[in-house]
Amino acid sequence: MRELCLDLERVNHFPFFDQNSDSLPKGEKFPPLIFEAARQCLLAVVVLSVTFLTSKWPMIELCEFVKAQKNDNPRLRLLPLFFEVSPADINEEAVQNHWTKEWTKFFSEANLSAGLQEWSESLSVLRATNGLDFLQYEGSVVAYKEAIIEEICTMLPPPELFEMSEIVGGNRLCKVCAYPNTVFFSRFSSIANICATGSDLHQFLHQYPNAQSRCYWCYWIRTNFYHNRY
Repeated sequence: MRELCLDLERVNHFPFFDQNSDSLPKGEKFPPLIFEAARQCLLAVVVLSVTFLTSKWPMIELCEFVKAQKNDNPRLRLLPLFFEVSPADINEEAVQNHWTKEWTKFFSEANLSAGLQEWSESLSVLRATNGLDFLQYEGSVVAYKEAIIEEICTMLPPPELFEMSEIVGGNRLCKVCAYPNTVFFSRFSSIANICATGSDLHQFLHQYPNAQSRCYWCYWIRTNFYHNRY
């Protein structure tokens, strides 16, 4: 995941990644940050493995994505990456006969039925979503990563860079805009949210990835800025 995150940064995508301190700052409560990212991101990259399916927080994040997609963030898309598990490993039979048994330890007796149902339904949404299966790349991790990067950039094109040397205060403004991110990795990804005005805003948002992808919903702000201006 770390290597995939770095590969995305090289093409000007800066994912929300739980191992990055700018995504989850040290000393802060992390659940609200994760939930906010899930509600606002445009693309959730779900790296499926046995560890993912048997861990509490990755499954909680998946549920948050599904809820956001159904409610306040219908533009959110899911991209499942079948790495250690295949699509067949999350079919309905496998969920009922295997995964639900693994999940029971995460719920109290009072919440067991509702919790298992929510996790099962979230996995069914992922099951119905077309993704990338590692087995189709003949065991080549390099080829698999290249396909992932290409697919992400197709689904969510990275920002173009513009010349910013003549924009007054551009560098200082970029340093100020150090908020979190719009591709979300679970063992996910998200892109970004700032408020700014001025005739050069559209250039600034394209030029600086640190503002573009570390401020939730720059894409939303950028497109709405164009609509309001033109």
